[in-house]
Amino acid sequence: LDAIKLADKEEEEWVKKAEDTVEVYRAKKKSGGRRFNILYSNIETIRPALYNSTPSPDVRRRFADPDPVAKQVVDILERALSYSVDSYDFDAVMKAVVHDGELVGRGIPRVRYVPTFIPIEPPAPSDVTQQAVAADPNAPAAPTEELANEEVITDYVPWKYFRRGPARTWKELPWVAFGDFLTREELRKLCGDTKDKNGK
Repeated sequence: LDAIKLADKEEEEWVKKAEDTVEVYRAKKKSGGRRFNILYSNIETIRPALYNSTPSPDVRRRFADPDPVAKQVVDILERALSYSVDSYDFDAVMKAVVHDGELVGRGIPRVRYVPTFIPIEPPAPSDVTQQAVAADPNAPAAPTEELANEEVITDYVPWKYFRRGPARTWKELPWVAFGDFLTREELRKLCGDTKDKNGK
């Protein structure tokens, strides 16, 4: 929490300027005379030139030697990437990222790995299993769930809800943080059965 507060303090001036820029883009700042929002026009003109269509995966082998197995692996990877992009609205995410990048100078996409697990029934105890547990009481317990599905999703992170540790380059970053909105049930699942200031 202290590190995040320091990051907030470091970016305080930049955040204020970014908020002012967003207000200009949305034409919220009033001025006398006739107005023409040139910032809005520029952003809306440049954005389609930076991102105008869903990218097509292009997976290739490093070496072009005849290898039918490697060719099949390449095809599988390419199709998996194509499905991954088509399974949700990837374009909307990237358009929002490009928009933030052009408007305030920070567009943040976050790539997440999302596994799905299903419960499995434990096997019926047998004499052999009980003997093994008795012989080794520190043996790991039998799994209660198994992996049913895996997917990779790209999320749009609003520029205001990203923080980073002090560093000169991305490689040197000690940490990054993403803000999120959670329901009360999600908070309880994450932090336990805690109460707010009103005791609820």
